[in-house]
Amino acid sequence: MRLLDRYLLRHFLLAYAVCFVCLLALYVVIDTFTRIDDFMESAAGRESVFLVIGRYYGVRLPWLFQRLGCVLQLLATLFTMTWLEARNELVALRAAGISTWRLLRPLVLANLVFIGLGIANRELVQPPLCPYLQLAASELNVERGQRVQGCYDDKGVHIEGRVGYPDRQMIQIVSITLPSPITGRLVHLECKEMFYHPHPDPEQHGWVLMAVNSPPLDGSVPGLRQVGPDSYFLKTRVSYERLTRSPEWYRYLSTWKLSQLLQEAERFPHRGEALALFHRRLTEPWIQLLLVVLCMRIMVGPLDQSTYLKLGLCMVIYVLAQVLDFVLEHLARQDSLDPLFAAWLPMFLLGPIVFAVLMPARPTVGRTPWKARAGKLNHAPTQALAARVSITDRTALREPAVTIAA
Repeated sequence: MRLLDRYLLRHFLLAYAVCFVCLLALYVVIDTFTRIDDFMESAAGRESVFLVIGRYYGVRLPWLFQRLGCVLQLLATLFTMTWLEARNELVALRAAGISTWRLLRPLVLANLVFIGLGIANRELVQPPLCPYLQLAASELNVERGQRVQGCYDDKGVHIEGRVGYPDRQMIQIVSITLPSPITGRLVHLECKEMFYHPHPDPEQHGWVLMAVNSPPLDGSVPGLRQVGPDSYFLKTRVSYERLTRSPEWYRYLSTWKLSQLLQEAERFPHRGEALALFHRRLTEPWIQLLLVVLCMRIMVGPLDQSTYLKLGLCMVIYVLAQVLDFVLEHLARQDSLDPLFAAWLPMFLLGPIVFAVLMPARPTVGRTPWKARAGKLNHAPTQALAARVSITDRTALREPAVTIAA
């Protein structure tokens, strides 16, 4: 690795770390003030509220790293290029014959590494943390219970409850609806509580319903048998995790698991959103790289342009890209736009723009950049500097040579 590469990478990593710490601190402070009541109730005198806050946000560090990946890479790259231009190092590097591609190469490689880390974080780190990422601040105390989301099993049986307790795998105030294709009529069951009973045998896998308040059944309902007075066993594949997961639980799955979900779950209620998310994961790394390369090319543009103008243009491009992504994702959720088209459209729009901008930056074969040719200076800043030199100064520079000749 050359000295120039180490110099640029050191500035890039420093800017990346500073931006990540600042954005993390800003997010934690703002979000903590909005959830301070939930943190106080979750602590409930059992432990310090600071430990509860640290555990809550500590689990969310990989999620925050994934969410801020693009903006962090962009800010780190822009700060590195701005630092070089503010100290006039960019002029010196160009005057030394270093081409634009050679200058951008270590920064492009650094962005590729961080894009790879983001993919590894999304595929390997976040999926095991999925149950913890779905917990709200008010659900950190297991004694208070957690929310329960209603769902259907593969036979159309609808199960919902009021509150669940993960330590006992129990759900209270349960309502179960058996569809007419199973019982011949619509049957509603209400029970005070039910316990999850996992078993390797599918015939023994299900829920034990306690204190059923509905009229007693005659035992002819498939998948439901009586095990005691006002107690029944419901055979179903619905687990405790499935009943208590958040509505957007599929966003924390790996890409492979997400593809399996789209292939197997035909009745998945968020199928359009999950399909759009799957294709966005395929295009997101390329869009990040295109945005970073485009902004780097803008920053190494003409040196006579204002640095603030370049930074402002880069920020406008990033904001427009985020707005476009948000609008397309919203249209895909509302089924107003095809998910495949919504995921690939930003890449099709950004790719030709980046290609058109980078074409003039390619060096011509057989020509050395910044080299004087035919007695003229090709570098515009060097021409401007030479124009400021007066005729008197040039004559003074030639006087020693005339004296020696005499």
